Amino acid sequence: MSGAEGTTDAPLILAVSNTPDPAAIALLLAEGADPDVRNTLGETPLMLAASTVSNPDLVRLLLDAGADVSLTTRIGDTALHLAAKQATSPDIVTALLHAGADPRAENNWLAQPLNFAAEFNPDPAITEALIAAGAELDARATTGNTPLLASVQSPGQHAVTMALLHAGANPEARDLRGRTAAYIATRKRTGPEFREMVEAGVDLQATDNAGNGLLYAAAIFGTNPEAVRILLDAGLDPNVTTDNGVPLLFDVARFVNDAAILRPLVEGGAKIDARYGDSRTVLHHVAEYRASSAVVRTLVELGADPNARTEGEYTALQIAAQFQTRPDMLVALVAAGADVNAKDFYGWTPLLQAVDWNPRPEITQALLDNGADPNLG
Repeated sequence: MSGAEGTTDAPLILAVSNTPDPAAIALLLAEGADPDVRNTLGETPLMLAASTVSNPDLVRLLLDAGADVSLTTRIGDTALHLAAKQATSPDIVTALLHAGADPRAENNWLAQPLNFAAEFNPDPAITEALIAAGAELDARATTGNTPLLASVQSPGQHAVTMALLHAGANPEARDLRGRTAAYIATRKRTGPEFREMVEAGVDLQATDNAGNGLLYAAAIFGTNPEAVRILLDAGLDPNVTTDNGVPLLFDVARFVNDAAILRPLVEGGAKIDARYGDSRTVLHHVAEYRASSAVVRTLVELGADPNARTEGEYTALQIAAQFQTRPDMLVALVAAGADVNAKDFYGWTPLLQAVDWNPRPEITQALLDNGADPNLG
């Protein structure tokens, strides 16, 4: 960082920050004000004019007065970095570039101006101006993000994401967790926005570092039914399993609060009667691991059998009687047709299992209120 050291109350700094009238600035410059004076953050008048003030006329005036476009703040940002992040007019970026600003300059975190534009500035024209000037499309900052990855993680940046893709940004670049832009978009973009990315040719087969694919991300993390439909229409397998062999539908039913996400999966081919482990169904899985009566109702509506049995002859209601904390889960199963007095391999009913295994009296009460026989053993 070079250039004249200054303070926050230097006249030119104050004039640019508070009353950015080009005529007043011109008067100070004509009287010898240093165009490269700094505030305590190391920001020059040009940096302020290009970013927070965002005044193209003022930027040009300071450039004509000899303001140095190569100076940096204490953290390594140039005027072009700051303009890329905050400017409201692409004319500012163009003026800085014409004055010799380096579109590939790196700050202390290796971020280039395009990284900033991609993450923070919703105007795709600014991104396009930087690319046209030779910005590095896939520059990777210390965060691990390329401009494309940064853009897709930020709200309001979809137009910038598409500008980067159309310019040739690598859609297979991955962040530190192994996620591609398309993977992140399953949870960060609306259905129409995600579809536009798919039509631009992003890789739909990519997985993250844990081996989870886009369909898993859309269903588990994004809870985006439209993204799920788009991926299924593109040919992704709705019966894919996780690394430990659990069908996707099982984990969606277990973890996702929005039951609506189940519908596109099943309608897209996920097997509602799939079995896992000890021959448990998705209803058995839900009965043990979560308390969501809405999920139970949706699964049964989609064809799940409330009286299906595991290898040990357990029904979903029997498992719920042992492990559930909320009585409405058991009520939903009974309402869906579960046999409240069904016996397992050892002759135990849900009521016996609740009394023996579950310390919550409200679970026992729910079974009794819904027809459990207190004398059946």
